[in-house]
Amino acid sequence: MAHNGWVMNDDPLRNFADADSNVYLRRELIAWSDSIKLRYGTSYEASPFLWAYMRQYVELVASIFHGIRLDNCHSTPLHVAEYLIDAARAVRPELLVVAELFTNSDAKDNVFVNHLGINVLIREAQQAWNSHEQGRLLFRYGGKPVGAFENTTPPAVADALFFDQTHDNPSPLEKRCVKDVLPTAALVSFGACAVGSNRGYDDIVPHHIHVVKESRLYTSFSQNPKSAGEVNFDSGIFLARRTLNKIHFKLGQGGYSETYIDQLDDDVVSITRSNPLTRESMVLVAYTAFNSSLSEFKRASYSIRAVEIQGEIQNIVFEGRLLPKETKFEENETFLTGIECNLEWQEDVSIDKSQFVNVLKGNRYNQIQFVNFQPGDVVAFRVRPFHSTIIALQNLSSFLHSNDMLETVSKLSLVTLNYIIFRCKEEEGGVYAIPNHGELVYAGLQGIASVLETVSLNNELGHPICCNLRDGRWLMDYIVLRLLAREDTKELGEYIQKLFHNVAELPNYLVPTYFEQCFRKVYNLCVTHALSVMGCERRGEFFNLLAITSLQFMGIAEGGYLPAAGDEFSFIVDGNPFIAHSMAAGLPHFSTGYMRNWGRDTFIALPGLLLLTRRYVEAKHYILSYASVLRHGLIPNLMNQGNCRYNCRDATWWWLYSIVKYLELVPDGSRILDERVKMSGQVYKLQDIIHLSIQTHFEGIKFREENAGTKIDAHMKDVGFDIEIHVDPTTGLIYGGNSFNCGTWMDKMGSSEGAGNRGL
Repeated sequence: MAHNGWVMNDDPLRNFADADSNVYLRRELIAWSDSIKLRYGTSYEASPFLWAYMRQYVELVASIFHGIRLDNCHSTPLHVAEYLIDAARAVRPELLVVAELFTNSDAKDNVFVNHLGINVLIREAQQAWNSHEQGRLLFRYGGKPVGAFENTTPPAVADALFFDQTHDNPSPLEKRCVKDVLPTAALVSFGACAVGSNRGYDDIVPHHIHVVKESRLYTSFSQNPKSAGEVNFDSGIFLARRTLNKIHFKLGQGGYSETYIDQLDDDVVSITRSNPLTRESMVLVAYTAFNSSLSEFKRASYSIRAVEIQGEIQNIVFEGRLLPKETKFEENETFLTGIECNLEWQEDVSIDKSQFVNVLKGNRYNQIQFVNFQPGDVVAFRVRPFHSTIIALQNLSSFLHSNDMLETVSKLSLVTLNYIIFRCKEEEGGVYAIPNHGELVYAGLQGIASVLETVSLNNELGHPICCNLRDGRWLMDYIVLRLLAREDTKELGEYIQKLFHNVAELPNYLVPTYFEQCFRKVYNLCVTHALSVMGCERRGEFFNLLAITSLQFMGIAEGGYLPAAGDEFSFIVDGNPFIAHSMAAGLPHFSTGYMRNWGRDTFIALPGLLLLTRRYVEAKHYILSYASVLRHGLIPNLMNQGNCRYNCRDATWWWLYSIVKYLELVPDGSRILDERVKMSGQVYKLQDIIHLSIQTHFEGIKFREENAGTKIDAHMKDVGFDIEIHVDPTTGLIYGGNSFNCGTWMDKMGSSEGAGNRGL
């Protein structure tokens, strides 16, 4: 065995008493005088007696107690602790394990928590050096934030047992003012976690109670104390503590699992506990007193920022003040006693009878103004939502638990869903911009969904999109107005408009989470419907994600129309029939105008985007549309409303490959070969156009592009407009072109005169 202790900045997973450790030789150990470190070795066989003896001890403890504390868990070898905790839980499976653990790392804390099955870690409010730090600790350990998102990743911080003072801490009064006892006790008790204290704190004992050397007893309770060894609820903060414990229990039992911390000024902290189902809450305001001298408090209560409550204040749950008596503290030789104080304490107080606050009532919020609120004071309010908020919550709950919207969504076509979910800035003409974040990637729902996915998972309530939602209705109005602008999305827009009206009725701090819940349901319904239409519901998540890209690329874009090959067409432009939608070659740069429709890109993507997703009719129209503009035996490289460039050698073969895949994958797919296509003023069957294309290639292709010159390509040299393509009859390989052509997918042309690569 050896002295136990603490090694500053050491790895808590390393046993500093192992044979390879120099901690003792270098005198790096901060030794504890009340405990020793035993040599367990690496396994039971290393010291059978010690392992068996300690196992017997923990089994006895587990048979008596329902919970145990692992003191200085970080100094116990992990494999030893695992063995002993397993033995204890074999005796009592539901054993509560509380651990004192200081690794200065959440990740290493979680190693101990996960290996040992620790229920809670002891955390200390006394570590705070001011009220800001104490508020941070409350936020860190005191539950989820008010208005938290529903589907979040599990917290990385282990559950806490939060103490205002632990049994082996020095008295906080050695550094803080005696008036801080009540505010800190109240703040800790309002944390949405397990909380703890000790008797010396409630007695207001101003000195360290040494757990080993102290021999005096605590005083006993009596209704009528008659000696120095007896106290009642008029002593210390016992009366307040009883109320605080009851409230802590009721808040936990009642589901008040969300917490909001508001630093009103340097010393005044507000903490709200909220029920995420009923949205009822309880608000505590505490005036901390970290300064050690009463003479340092000079601030008047009127300078404290008012608290705005977006709800109806029902009553004051309690208000209290701790006033130290002027008598000098003297230690008792027999009993542990504390500083004599007067506790002024009221419960269930009507607002007009409060000593500390006035309430100004408004339509959207009530304002709490502080009067005569001094260091050491606490006040708590019970708040319920306004009637309009309750109605809005009921309406939203009804929507979120119903399928009323399913009928509206089921009417939407895939092309309409492209507009609803996607469309980049170039296609739309503009997208929503979030202040301090930037423009969304898409004008449709996906632009918002991509941001909200990460924000909601990480519960980033401070993200700019959440700030934007709390500050105003702009994003909701943007979604609604965009949908109302088109006839095919108007019904959906009207439904969402009613939905968002209820969201806007909520207190602004609740808007992000309810917006996200409603938005996520609408978005998921649209995506699910799209997958259903494409027959992809049961084909796996990865396949579904790929299938949704067919929505992303397939839509209506100004100027990006395809010529209708037969009698079926959607509309007329300049007297000519056109298909309403087309496939973007790439987003965002190849999404509009003459840069949208590329023969090569279309038919490379067509089998995956249209055939595997069972969009057979659209696939057929694309194949026939490009067939209608075949010239020189070639499918166009670029096409815009029938205006084409025939300067690539491989697009035709990708077109032919898509036809082969169509024949393989589409039921009765061979019927497409007999489809009639109007080409160059004459009507042909598709199979005849295929034959013409292949025959022309074997005969050799040689021509100069129409309108050759800077009008169609600003960088190409003159010779680059000369197209020549042949087929090697011995291998079947296609060849042709020159160094000034862009005939294949490797079509990046130089544009720099300085580098000498212009036109190459």
